[in-house]
Amino acid sequence: MPVIKTGTSLTTKPTLNLDFARDKQLDPRITFTRGSNGTYYDGYTSVKAEENLLTDSQTLQILPSTNVDRTGNATTAPDGTTTATSVTIQSGQTTGANIRYTSVPVIAEDYVFSVFAKPNGKNYLNIRELLSNGNNNDTWFNVSTGAVGTTDADHTATITDVGNGWYRCSIKFSVNASRSTNIIMFIADTDNSTTVADDGNGLYLWGAQLEQKDSLTAYTPTTSSPIIKYQLALQTAGNNVARFDHDPVTGESLGLLIEDQRTNIIPTNNPAQSTSDRFSSDFNTTDVVAPDGTQTGVLKAYWDGSETSPGGAKYMFFRDAAFTTTNIHTSSVYVYPVAETNLRMTPHSQYASDTDGGTAAGGNAYFDCTGDGSVISFDGATIDAKIKNVGGGWYRISATYYRNSTNPITSSYGVIIYSNSTVGSGAGELEFTGYYKALWYMWGPQVEEGTFPTSYIKTTSSQVTRSEDSAVMTGDNFSSWYRQGQGTVYLDYRTGEKTSGFRIAALSSGSNANRMEFAIASGGGYGPYAFFVTNNVNQVASSGGYIYTSNTNYKSATGFKLNDTSFSNNGESTINDTSCIIPIVDRFYIGADATGAAKPNATIRKVSFYPKRLTNNELQILTSGDVDELNNAKSLSLQILDSSGNVIKSIYN
Repeated sequence: MPVIKTGTSLTTKPTLNLDFARDKQLDPRITFTRGSNGTYYDGYTSVKAEENLLTDSQTLQILPSTNVDRTGNATTAPDGTTTATSVTIQSGQTTGANIRYTSVPVIAEDYVFSVFAKPNGKNYLNIRELLSNGNNNDTWFNVSTGAVGTTDADHTATITDVGNGWYRCSIKFSVNASRSTNIIMFIADTDNSTTVADDGNGLYLWGAQLEQKDSLTAYTPTTSSPIIKYQLALQTAGNNVARFDHDPVTGESLGLLIEDQRTNIIPTNNPAQSTSDRFSSDFNTTDVVAPDGTQTGVLKAYWDGSETSPGGAKYMFFRDAAFTTTNIHTSSVYVYPVAETNLRMTPHSQYASDTDGGTAAGGNAYFDCTGDGSVISFDGATIDAKIKNVGGGWYRISATYYRNSTNPITSSYGVIIYSNSTVGSGAGELEFTGYYKALWYMWGPQVEEGTFPTSYIKTTSSQVTRSEDSAVMTGDNFSSWYRQGQGTVYLDYRTGEKTSGFRIAALSSGSNANRMEFAIASGGGYGPYAFFVTNNVNQVASSGGYIYTSNTNYKSATGFKLNDTSFSNNGESTINDTSCIIPIVDRFYIGADATGAAKPNATIRKVSFYPKRLTNNELQILTSGDVDELNNAKSLSLQILDSSGNVIKSIYN
């Protein structure tokens, strides 16, 4: 027989209901300002991070062929594995020796085909685009000298030395809607010819790739299926445009992003633009999509023969401008691990001293860049370290340290990254063999004054300041929903990296004399709290008992009227005060204290105001998530369920 279930309800509707995470827009009553650009994830703008439309890209063993013999796993491939294929001329054959991809899946767009090649008695590779109309578009590559030969007018060709005799050869071509194409790889003896001597020689081939792009990207291996991977791309909001941030991995809507002012003192933090502010023991050109969707991630590579000690330091530096203060600073950078997933970040040895904060000079932070990412450890002058998975294979790592006041630096390195397979192994020693190793990619270095990293700040030739976010409701925009002397404030927010002393919201008269602030306490390990001041007299500080954690969702509610205030957090028991005079206020700051300062560097999901002091039980219900968070006109009272738990009928009061 049917079962009657009692629901949870609130009988009072809010007069203010700002659902930033759901609506992703500002209420017109909010005055929002930010005097600069700001970056964020919008939750839907994505870019192709990796793509390979070909199958069997690595071994090339199942492809059709003519006049050639193939031997799999014949030699060491560019990635150090023994997976490259030997392709040699069959006995008695002098022309048309090839392997091919047939009926390549293309539409009317630009494409890039690439393959790694190495001499095996023959020195030339011919890549042919065989069209459905019978025409041939041919380009030749000398894989002995690393030169592009005769190039078809419809092709843009490149050849790149990747070490140990290997070259990556590519053609860019455009496809129109009326044609299809086959890609054929010919063995050749000379430029502009497919005739070969019958000598049993050939080429080594490995790692074919076809991508719908206008430039070559990093190789993505495939087996039986093509691969296309997307990543959310960092977006830029202009001056005075609010940012509604999202989790870059899950796409979850996080709400309104509020940050304080920060300056990136690295003058050029796009490493693809300039080498004057970057130094590395070796690096390659950019061929990976960066977190902002541009192809600007710089590769850090190991080349056999170019360094005398394969176990030596593998590092990359980014230069910063002169420090202007001696306070705590944080260095951060985006990394994309390839062969090396354990990385070490260190401030310059002159950045810290015993006199600044009582820490030792130097210091390191060790990171495991796999899965969600983790901080392994940090030491010396490094007083904190953080890592965040931002999707598409990228992680943002950071180290916080004291700036040295006793040994000033006018220009030095702000972000230094080493390979570090083992914590404490010194100068980033690597224990692997092989010829070419892509170790990691880097992008977006940032050095800022503060105890944690904030959103990415782009620089091109000089340091750049991102202004603070400000959101406030005043005048009629405030009085239209606020009830003096009595009410309930509900806040749903996600904390950032800041650990104390910030405000999620505040009702005030524009100063600290009369205010109601809702925030995280300034020390002592306190968690979320509510604080009232009337005519400069502290009324209530409900800050005991709650534990605070960064990057965590919180739901807090404060009910107030004369001599009757209560505060509840995440459904926990209320903290009460029976001797409180409610201050007279005329404005509402979102993401700030009573004066518009103390930014939370957090995302605010929802803000609601009820024109009534809700009961303590209702405060717990509201912050536990058991109540309908949309707070619409209907409050669920009863549900009639069948024996399987399905709702037969819902009854509203």
